[in-house]
Amino acid sequence: MGECRLFGFYRGLIVGITIKDIARFAGVSKSTVSMVINNDPSIPERTKERIREIMLKYNYYPNSRAKQLASRKSFSLGIVVDIRKKESFWNPYFYSMIGGAESFLCSHDYCLTIANINSTKNKDHFLSRFVYNRRVDGIIIPSYIITPEISDQLESIGFPFVLVGESREYSRVNQVDINNKQAGELAVKHLVENGYTQIAFIGGNTSETMTINRFEGYRKGLKLMNIHEDPSIIKLGGGNEEAGQRHMRELIDSAYLPEAVICINNYVAYGALSVLHKSGIKIPEQIGIVTFDDYPLSPYMNPPLTSLIIDTFQLGYMAAELLLELIENPDKDPEKVLIPASITPRESTRKEAHLKGTGTSA
Repeated sequence: MGECRLFGFYRGLIVGITIKDIARFAGVSKSTVSMVINNDPSIPERTKERIREIMLKYNYYPNSRAKQLASRKSFSLGIVVDIRKKESFWNPYFYSMIGGAESFLCSHDYCLTIANINSTKNKDHFLSRFVYNRRVDGIIIPSYIITPEISDQLESIGFPFVLVGESREYSRVNQVDINNKQAGELAVKHLVENGYTQIAFIGGNTSETMTINRFEGYRKGLKLMNIHEDPSIIKLGGGNEEAGQRHMRELIDSAYLPEAVICINNYVAYGALSVLHKSGIKIPEQIGIVTFDDYPLSPYMNPPLTSLIIDTFQLGYMAAELLLELIENPDKDPEKVLIPASITPRESTRKEAHLKGTGTSA
């Protein structure tokens, strides 16, 4: 029941190819062909390859619905989103992450389903729609969306899930994230090597692990580079352009302007840039700017922004890979995968080059 019957040529005649035919051509049982279709690890690879070659030769493709019924799987993974959170949803990195997940899943006969949190309902509403109805075999959840209630419910029914974004509260849960501490250190190191020593840090919600880790990386970077940490030029709070504008105004109005600023994300950096331009402060001569993330507009800002590259395509790819491993091996130990960041230097921090160009000594 449910097998796919596609017409092909056999001995000059058009016939309906069935799983029974494939088994006969391969000299194996129907159950062996079925196990190959479901990628059963107990079947030797040579046998799998031979049967797949015969299936390809006779244009036989297993019906996806039949596979679902046989394996009791939907062959779909879900990713939970919150379209109300601008910084997390309305940015190119989110779609890059989806592309990474889809890139992995399409090679494993899985598809990706987006589960949006409805603003008029509770955060765990998606559980009844996607989990209990088994519309997906596992879910990827951003760490800012997960709650103790959701985590407890998923664990109580043994439903596979992976967090995107490191979370200290859920240390026993599979997680994938960028190495934000390493990224913070990298930002400080780059600035010091380019002649900046008074380095501010602005933006970021202190309740979020991402902010905590990036800030800790910044502080560790200062220590490693023997730079004094000045609390007066640390302005935490907020992740949008308005926050960047507010923090930059506060720095300008303070006793002295720092030599450089590290922004928690591109939105904060855009806000900081707008205030600096209105105040007539030159970048990078009077102040340098580094931002976490590298949105498509960053190279085209005035000046182009030095950015910490966050590989969200790889983030999505690794999240999907880890989730599929968890589905196939539910007893595997929880794992935390951290993807290293890199930096792309641009005009917003090339202080030394500008000084040399004007004949001024550093």
